[in-house]
Amino acid sequence: MAPFQVGDFVTFTGFRRGSEVVAFSIVAQNVQINTLGDTVYIRMELGLLGIDNPSANAEIAESRFIGFTSNNRATVSLFAMDVDPCTGEVTNRIIAAVGLRGGRNAQNKFEYRSEILSRYTREFFVVAEIDGIEKTILTKNNITAGTYVQPVNTWVQAEQDVPGVPPVPHDFSQMAFLTQGVGADASGNIWGPIQPFPQTGVTVNPPQCTAVAESAPSESGE
Repeated sequence: MAPFQVGDFVTFTGFRRGSEVVAFSIVAQNVQINTLGDTVYIRMELGLLGIDNPSANAEIAESRFIGFTSNNRATVSLFAMDVDPCTGEVTNRIIAAVGLRGGRNAQNKFEYRSEILSRYTREFFVVAEIDGIEKTILTKNNITAGTYVQPVNTWVQAEQDVPGVPPVPHDFSQMAFLTQGVGADASGNIWGPIQPFPQTGVTVNPPQCTAVAESAPSESGE
C-alpha cells in the first residue's frame, strides 16, 4: 500500500451519484509497486465474460481476466464466486491457476484467456500464491492484501457467425443470479429471480427458502 503523489495519473471505475463518485477500482496507472519476500499485492485490469449460446449459428467470445502482482515470484488462483440463493453466502469455485505471462515479465502481468461455458457469476475472486501457498496479509485498515474481488465489467454475448439466418438471441440461462436470485439482504429479504425474465424457454424456479421476510423479486432493468 502506498499513498498517491503529485504526478500520478489516476484511473477510476465506478459511477457518479449526485456529487459523489462510488468507485470499486482506483489505480495510479503510471506507477508500479514491487515487493520482495512473501508480500504480494494484486490489482486487476479486466474481467470479461464471453457468454455461451446453444445456437449452432453463434460463436462464443473468449473470457479474459487480466491483472498484475507486485511480486515476480507470485502466481494467482482465479475463482468464481457462487452465491447461495437463500442465504447469500458466497462459495469460491476454482476456475484456474494462472502464472505470470511468459513466466516472468516487466509488469508482473497475468492473463487468463479461455472459454467459460456455464455457471456465470457476477464477481470473481483472485488470490496470490507463492509456490502454491496463499500469501495474504491483513492490513491495519482491515484490507486483505493479496486478494481481489473482481466484478465482471464486460459481458459479451455470443456473436452470430452464419449470414442469412435470424439473429441469435442473447442467453441468460446460465446466470444463477438471474434464474435463482442473490439470497438474503441485511434485512432478511430474499431477492429471487429477475421478473419478468428476459428470455423465453427458460424454466425459472424461485428457491424454496426459510425466509425472514417474503421473497422480493428483482425488477427487470433495475
